[in-house]
Amino acid sequence: MNFSEFKRQLGAEPRNQDPEFLAARDANPEFRAAAEEAERLEDRLDAALSMKMPLGLLEGITRIPQESARRDGSAGPQTWRWVAAAAAIVVTVGFASMRWYESTFQWESVEAFASEIWTHDGSMMLEQADGQPMDPSEARELLASVGMNASSALVAQIDVLHKCRTPDARGAHMVVITEQGPVTLIFMPKVQTENGHVRPFGDQVAATLSLPRGSALLFGPNEEIISAVYAMAREGLQPAS
Repeated sequence: MNFSEFKRQLGAEPRNQDPEFLAARDANPEFRAAAEEAERLEDRLDAALSMKMPLGLLEGITRIPQESARRDGSAGPQTWRWVAAAAAIVVTVGFASMRWYESTFQWESVEAFASEIWTHDGSMMLEQADGQPMDPSEARELLASVGMNASSALVAQIDVLHKCRTPDARGAHMVVITEQGPVTLIFMPKVQTENGHVRPFGDQVAATLSLPRGSALLFGPNEEIISAVYAMAREGLQPAS
């Protein structure tokens, strides 16, 4: 695996556990350094996304100089003005960075996104699937991190699940087990679609599914295989409270 391909997979899933990806990371110091940097950024982004900014936070920060001067006069207005300005900059830059990061999740259409993610990650995810359901608590935790709850029926059939880039937001890419074979399901939190088929993708058929929050793309070898997961996902994926 060359560095360009490694960086592409790293950008799609910083915590990728694919054996080939891990072997490439461990074999090359440059690869390992890039992976560690991406994981640190991912940790910071997860932490930032889990925080809720209180209403009026920035306004409160900028009022610090006046309130402090009225209270005890312990610091001059000029000193507090610099402290308040620095704090406001930190908050603003942090949220601006988040907005910039999310702005890189852009595609011209759902079809363009579907084509890219299937070409780059579809086969890799299917290769990771071993026909055994993953740990239910891990599946629920990861789905909750992108704002969704899943029914027990759906969770019991998730083989592989990773967070992934989707238009305008981080979503989830999973492989679902069926009696006829695996079906790929990609949850897109900020995409609204109509129910129905997109188009064939090589030896796969892709369909869109509208959900109470966002939508999903499903890939399978034929419509019959997709239909079982289609119904399960429509009932089983609900917004987290």
